[in-house]
Amino acid sequence: MDEDESDLYTEQSQNYNQNSNVKHEHQETVIKQEMINLTDRDKSPSHTHGSEFSGSQVEMIKLEKEITSEKNILTDDIQGEEIKTSHQAENQHQCHICLKKFAKLSYLKKHLLIHSGEKRFQCQVCLKEFSQSSHLKTHQSVHTGEKPFDCPICLKKFSQLAALKIHQVVHTGEKTFKCQICLKGFSRFETLKEHHLVHTGEKPFKCLVCQKEFSRLTNLRVHLKLHTGEKPFKCLICQKEFNQSTKLKSHLKVHTGEKPFQCKICLKEFSHSSGLKTHLLVHTGEKPFQCQICLKEFSQSGHLKTHQTVHTGEKPYRCQICLKEFSQSSTLKTHQVVHYGEKPF
Repeated sequence: MDEDESDLYTEQSQNYNQNSNVKHEHQETVIKQEMINLTDRDKSPSHTHGSEFSGSQVEMIKLEKEITSEKNILTDDIQGEEIKTSHQAENQHQCHICLKKFAKLSYLKKHLLIHSGEKRFQCQVCLKEFSQSSHLKTHQSVHTGEKPFDCPICLKKFSQLAALKIHQVVHTGEKTFKCQICLKGFSRFETLKEHHLVHTGEKPFKCLVCQKEFSRLTNLRVHLKLHTGEKPFKCLICQKEFNQSTKLKSHLKVHTGEKPFQCKICLKEFSHSSGLKTHLLVHTGEKPFQCQICLKEFSQSGHLKTHQTVHTGEKPYRCQICLKEFSQSSTLKTHQVVHYGEKPF
């Protein structure tokens, strides 16, 4: 990511924090209450009264916070001790700003850095600042590329132990967090929170170029590449470039010939699920796309688009040798046999 794009992401986050803190806090409360309801329903009588999350859920949330933001890490560093000494609530040290209580004065001092914003430790490469030396040390792996933590199952490497622990849930298939609206399960609490935006319709991340809004910051980042023209993922076979790794992965099936999606009716195989979905319309006879001029119906939007050139007279395909124009690419390919003796592609 270049410096300009990084600044843009920072500006997006700052705008969101300034304009929707109340909305965000309300969303956190709603989701947290959902988790309380879920836990209350499932927990056994042996659980401590008032516990909001199961032990595994608390552990996962702590790990997620450890790798998401410095502010969360500051809270994380003391959370374990808070839980252990929760019975000493009346004797804890209290933050005069947010009224949060802590078992030890040292934990309170560490917590106060959240409010003061003091960041005494600076990265000498990118000049990013941190409030604790341990956070700076963790950040430096971004520049060194060091990933000392290996997954023993798939051997994937990680720069942080917390990231490795979160990744390992992929192999266990455990999904401890469940949406109380649609009951979909998630392995991470942060993913559940992002999913919740599907139901609320909230899209807090806006592109500053075209004003398009997104519910996830990752989707905004992918979208921004449309404006920058950045295509960092290249096919090593044909050198074609893509702006998303998923698009490259999909493209590679052209070279491997892999067709994992099969029609249950005629057994025809397809390399993409979208191709199978379109093909199924042949069997159902469904034609959901209709020409608004002559009312002719089509099973695919692409076929409708091609048909519309009959009414518009548009001929967007031109022969590069004789400059003759055609309304369909297939017609152009047929014509090129005149010049090449065979279809050139």
